[in-house]
Amino acid sequence: MWENTEVNLHTHTPLCHHAVSTIPEFCRAAAEGGFKVLGFSDHAPHPDDRVFGYHMLKTELPAYGRMLDEASEIFPGLVILRGLELDFRPDMIRYLEFKEELHLDYLLGSAHRVFCGDREVFFIEKSIFDEKVMLAFFEADLAMLRSGVVDMIAHPDAAASRYPGKFTDAMVRLTREMAREAKARDIPLEINVNGTGGICADPGRWRYPWEPFWEIVAEEDAPVVIGIDAHAAAHLVSSRLQPVWNFAERLGIRVQNAAVAEKLISRRPSK
Repeated sequence: MWENTEVNLHTHTPLCHHAVSTIPEFCRAAAEGGFKVLGFSDHAPHPDDRVFGYHMLKTELPAYGRMLDEASEIFPGLVILRGLELDFRPDMIRYLEFKEELHLDYLLGSAHRVFCGDREVFFIEKSIFDEKVMLAFFEADLAMLRSGVVDMIAHPDAAASRYPGKFTDAMVRLTREMAREAKARDIPLEINVNGTGGICADPGRWRYPWEPFWEIVAEEDAPVVIGIDAHAAAHLVSSRLQPVWNFAERLGIRVQNAAVAEKLISRRPSK
């Protein structure tokens, strides 16, 4: 039905407090940029109302739903999918209330904060991560895959932006386990375009995607999508995407954006 390059499933809104374009602006840019399917997956509230400043509040969920409804009416030529990006937490099942409330098409799991020992670590903080922190993030991704709640995993290698070391044997083991779990459950892992910019702790590479991680994903033939993680309408341009498409092709990764979008739409209840 669509080409992979015509589908983006990772788009934010101003409700997350760090995106700068409105939903209509994103939709207009997507249509002009040749996209046929645009998935909004803004940062979900925390079920226990914790506030970190980069996500919407529970009280804003109805407005999010209304804005997506309005966008579908204003842009009938663009298929708009409804999602939320979830922070990792041990009781992921509590997020399902949001999916039911807003009639969402998908939930995007994302390890932004994890506990490593007695320390809570944020994936873009300024400190340098050691192997233990990296493994804590990988373990969180694996737990989300096994939760039965999420439909995709966003930027599973994002914490690598703060890690200057080598890809260790323990990381290889966890990545392979993650890739096999993703394949068994048919839950795509996302190569995230956002990590190609910014400063990495290891100046010799992108912040993410991190090549040794995705080499293993390719070996295991796990399902993969490429997500723009758009925080501004200007991000929805092909020139920003091309290096990541080239990266995936070089590693032999089968990108499934279009197939995933079709599956999500097929799950919608008939009206």
